[in-house]
Amino acid sequence: LHRRRHSFPTRRSSDLRSLRVTWVRSIRWLGFVMPRPNSQMSAWRRIGLWVLLIPVLVAIGNYLLFAYGVNLDTWFPVTDPDTIAANEARKEFLIRGGIFTAVTGSFLHAALPEEILHRSGVLAVQRWKPSNRVLILSVASVMLVLFAFAHLKFGFGNVVSAFIGGALFTALALYTRSLWPAIAAHGFANLISLTLLILTS
Repeated sequence: LHRRRHSFPTRRSSDLRSLRVTWVRSIRWLGFVMPRPNSQMSAWRRIGLWVLLIPVLVAIGNYLLFAYGVNLDTWFPVTDPDTIAANEARKEFLIRGGIFTAVTGSFLHAALPEEILHRSGVLAVQRWKPSNRVLILSVASVMLVLFAFAHLKFGFGNVVSAFIGGALFTALALYTRSLWPAIAAHGFANLISLTLLILTS
């Protein structure tokens, strides 16, 4: 009787420990780990460099490319009525929601789920076969094309910008072996575009 009284808490704590280990492994499998380059740096410096500074610079560079270099509206004009309506509806929604909607939309509704969907598998392949560059690049290319064409409903110009942006996010993820820099760069890139759209409307 005495032994049975103490077996339940022990079994319960063992189950909780097992669940926690499974949860941590799942999070790591998705790529939610500390960025690996410059491992001699402290954790805070690596976060500052790879989750803030470099993603912001990538996002600014991405914006400048399409604002002053590649004019997607001229090269790929939107003529389909449904696509025009979808773009207008998105624009009205953002203007009505303001900066809060821009921030949550950029990071929580776009960057986080899209990076998990399109970059986690690439990182998993990199961890599984780190020396097989052909396999890693093949999977990365397939996921990049899928990511780009997921933006087709807003026009082909959006596919082109998503492809270029996605290539940058994939490179960041593979170089750092972490999903955080890609999520940050993706989120900041969206935030710059959406904030300027709101402010100029």
